[in-house]
Amino acid sequence: MTVYESLMIMINFGGLILNTVLLIFNIMMIVTSSQKKK
Repeated sequence: MTVYESLMIMINFGGLILNTVLLIFNIMMIVTSSQKKK
């Protein structure tokens, strides 16, 4: 495995973690907004 390939894997893995964090953040925002409406 070259340095470039390992770097690309690191970037892809970091993007996956970032997407997961954003997804959880969006779900939390929806839950809090729905609780305020009640």
